[in-house]
Amino acid sequence: MFSIDYTINKWVETYDLDTDKLLLNNYLNIGYQVSKMISFQSNDSNLEKYLKIQSDFFEEKISNISKFSDIRIENLEKTINTIQDNSNKTIETNTDKFTQIIEKITGKVHTSATKGKIAEGFLEQTLKELYPDDIVTTTASTAHESDIQLSSSNYPTILIESKNYSNPVPTKEVEKFKVDLDRTNIKFGIFYSFGTTITGRHKFQIETYKDKYILYLPNITFESSLINLSILMIRKIALMSDSSSCYNKDLIIQKATEIINIIKELDVLYDNLSKSKFELIKQKKIIIDSLDNIHTTYIDNEALIKNIINRIKIQINDKLREFTENNTNNNTIDTTSFEYLKNGNNREQSLYYLLTDLSGYDFVKITKINDGFRISKCEKDYFEILIKKTTIKVNSLINEASFGLNNSNANSMIINYLIDTIKNN
Repeated sequence: MFSIDYTINKWVETYDLDTDKLLLNNYLNIGYQVSKMISFQSNDSNLEKYLKIQSDFFEEKISNISKFSDIRIENLEKTINTIQDNSNKTIETNTDKFTQIIEKITGKVHTSATKGKIAEGFLEQTLKELYPDDIVTTTASTAHESDIQLSSSNYPTILIESKNYSNPVPTKEVEKFKVDLDRTNIKFGIFYSFGTTITGRHKFQIETYKDKYILYLPNITFESSLINLSILMIRKIALMSDSSSCYNKDLIIQKATEIINIIKELDVLYDNLSKSKFELIKQKKIIIDSLDNIHTTYIDNEALIKNIINRIKIQINDKLREFTENNTNNNTIDTTSFEYLKNGNNREQSLYYLLTDLSGYDFVKITKINDGFRISKCEKDYFEILIKKTTIKVNSLINEASFGLNNSNANSMIINYLIDTIKNN
């Protein structure tokens, strides 16, 4: 805001700036108009020279100020342009990094090597979660070796290869895997392909190579359940192919083929699951109010899937149990004594799976008693399994250990505990 210099305009002090505003503005206007019309004239040459010197001085000062301002403005423009260029480069760099992060998250990877690392990481993590008591060794970084080795104290080591190609896996990759089996002297291998087929191989196809067995699983699409099923299957084959057993390769391949035909139902299973998920996402985007109906549909499909899985488990166990029919030992088990359990409730089905797995060991004897079963070896009783109305109790006959059996804990940990106890006592 403009301020009045009272040393120059002392006369203004006699006026009130608020009440005499209009009058003061008129005075200022008059002074401005008069100053435009007045030209200074003088006959004094010395005075004119003095005024000329003063005028030139002020013009030079103004010119210097103008040049200086132009230089400062030019430098400011250069600084602004530099800042803008640096900002653009920073934004471009950060955008590239952000794009790379988004591509990694969404799976839009640039190279097959990166896709392979994703598959290997998923496979390694899945195996560690499914088999916490086993040793998962990653060998993908070692030259001329497959991706992973799965080692266990109860089963032979399994060599595992995984591919995550955009096109079908060529035959040369299968041949490389066979060379890896020879080099490592491992007899059991699994070859996974996550997104494509494997040339000349079908899902769950078993190939005998020399004295080795290879299980192929194309198009598993990051399904951990298929990984679990394949490990269980190759381990069953490993037990049946032991040199002390009377089974031969032809019998194993025959039974494996029958199992493959059963597993074909899994394709229908996953199709139903995929359709259900797609329908759920689609309906959620269209209208929120329809979620209740979609959720009910999803629950029905989940129940259907569970029934299919249970049926497949029972059928697979039935087929695998046929391997033991030709096994000559003194403790032949009458599996019909617990056959009725597979059609029972969840606890009884869990007991059925447990007894079926136990029946695969030569030294284990299962005897039916009034209210359950007795587990023994060489005429010595070790465990007693009692079927109650609300629970199934497993009691140790050599110590005071006792625990309940249900569908959540009837797993390999219990099998290992029972077998280790029988072996070591």
